[in-house]
Amino acid sequence: MLELVTSKIAMMMAAIIILASVLGIYAIQRNQAIELELKNIADKISGTIKNLNDLQGETKVIVAFDEGDGDVYVKPYIDGKRYEIMITSNKVFITQDDRHYISDFTGLIHLWVPLSNTYNQTQIQYLDDENRKLEFESGQDFEIERKFVEIGGEDKYMTFVYLREV
Repeated sequence: MLELVTSKIAMMMAAIIILASVLGIYAIQRNQAIELELKNIADKISGTIKNLNDLQGETKVIVAFDEGDGDVYVKPYIDGKRYEIMITSNKVFITQDDRHYISDFTGLIHLWVPLSNTYNQTQIQYLDDENRKLEFESGQDFEIERKFVEIGGEDKYMTFVYLREV
């Protein structure tokens, strides 16, 4: 009789250990999936900026958080929560809780709305100094614009990233 009780307890302990292992593996995989989604968002945004930065022509892309609202769709929620986006002149940062992801892109961008087609170098430097980073929460649409601009008599294409006015 004692052997029967002992074997039942041993089988229950084994079942508990197996269940705990399966739940642990599931939690690890779920966490890795969330991390991969956040990293992919950083890469998607920086890839879109890089692609526009490489163009020799004018265009504008709307990055939207509602499907069908823009040219590029990005999920507004990961794991049921919003995340923070920070864009600098050559990097995209994605942050959610204690997770942080960085994606670089080549070329420099400007983080302000181009209100003119003509600037001088001092104006460009001033606007860049005043707008070193663009910080916002997921769900707020933004634009990436490639524009032909004259700077001190020299024509060139420049890329601008700014929050979308609704």
